[in-house]
Amino acid sequence: MAIDEHSRHHLFRTLEEKMGPEAARTLMKLLPPEGWGDVVTKHDLSAEVEHLRLSLELRIERSLRALTMWLVGTMFAIATIALVIARVT
Repeated sequence: MAIDEHSRHHLFRTLEEKMGPEAARTLMKLLPPEGWGDVVTKHDLSAEVEHLRLSLELRIERSLRALTMWLVGTMFAIATIALVIARVT
């Protein structure tokens, strides 16, 4: 249930009548502000950091695999060229 400003004001007035203005203000200060659901928690940050870490690891792994394949192909090409030159001479 979303609490809007009108509901908060009504609660404050009711508390003020029952408990007095100072107690009502103190109690209202203890309640989270409107839009509290938009605040990021430590758990949210930890989950995002873990997601980013896994994404980075995956990208690095893919890049290393591509680089390795490129290097192996280059080495075979150089070896082939060296064998052709050796046979020609």
